Amino acid sequence: MLAHQFGMLDDLCNDLVHRYVKQILGYWGSIWDFIPIEHYETLKAKYLSDPACAPLAAQSDRFHYEILPTIGEKLRALNGNGMHISIITGSGNRVVTGMGVNSDGIIPVSCATGARCAPYGERFADGYTPADHLSPTMEIDASTCYLPENTWFSDGNFHAWTYWTPCTRTLFLELLLADRIRDIHSNPRYPQFLTSDHVSYAVDFSFDGVPYGAAGGGSVTVRNTCDKATVRITGIYAKEAELAFRLGAGVTLAPGESVSVPFTGALPTGPRTVLHLTVCYAMNNLTPLNFRTKGFGVEGDDAQEPGGTVAVRAFPFPDGVDRLLTRLGLRDLLAMLLMQLISLARALRAGF
Repeated sequence: MLAHQFGMLDDLCNDLVHRYVKQILGYWGSIWDFIPIEHYETLKAKYLSDPACAPLAAQSDRFHYEILPTIGEKLRALNGNGMHISIITGSGNRVVTGMGVNSDGIIPVSCATGARCAPYGERFADGYTPADHLSPTMEIDASTCYLPENTWFSDGNFHAWTYWTPCTRTLFLELLLADRIRDIHSNPRYPQFLTSDHVSYAVDFSFDGVPYGAAGGGSVTVRNTCDKATVRITGIYAKEAELAFRLGAGVTLAPGESVSVPFTGALPTGPRTVLHLTVCYAMNNLTPLNFRTKGFGVEGDDAQEPGGTVAVRAFPFPDGVDRLLTRLGLRDLLAMLLMQLISLARALRAGF
């Protein structure tokens, strides 16, 4: 449980970054390449105004204004000349520079792929269009990608995790060693938007009987992604719907083992939206209690005129309470306990 209170160290870590890390990494050319164009000039004026930084600023200007804007054009030309280029990127992580940018932890998704992304921790509003190339979590619009038909995203994958995550490793090897996959439509096992099943997440889960990444059906399959540890599922909580899951006193899963958990309740209705599902679990390690939250797409009437973005949170604390709990490093811990209690209460009401 103490692992959920490490947020109290944020102020100390941020101070160290400001005093020491920034002085070292702040003058790396590759770090400046990661700055999104909408923030670039402001940050350049603030940190690279010293004449000694002129060579770095000139190099970074060339990348942002000459190279980056033409990447899509050059990649499409190469594909048109017979070179089969595909892109796999991690997403769903805050960029290392500290800005609210969706990334693999190092490289912003927008820079790596050309996709339009909602700010980190937010998603596009209900009813967002276009209908295709939109992630189930409504955080990424891949219609603007350099190569929309040849770009894959793995939500939760960090930088350099492509080979070390089962779902992206098999895709990577297929693309590299065979010609069976020509685009995102070639194989239903590899849709454009995947979610990471890396061992560090301990659990992965999806709705049964519906397309990958969608919400629906009448059960959810939960899998232990660990290679050694046993996982006990202690609760399943749906944020946007009153779903009750038949878990009983809990389910224990050996490494690699899966279980299908039936549920009752209605999904949200209205315009296209997202259902966030959280699986709480226990393990015999440094984080004895933990949880994972994933977003699933809920199809709806796209006639509504969408606009802006909305915040994404695992548990809907009021804004003031959310900020206070975050400051105290207690938000995730309290949310996990409440989600398990609500999961149990819903199951009891449903007669499970």
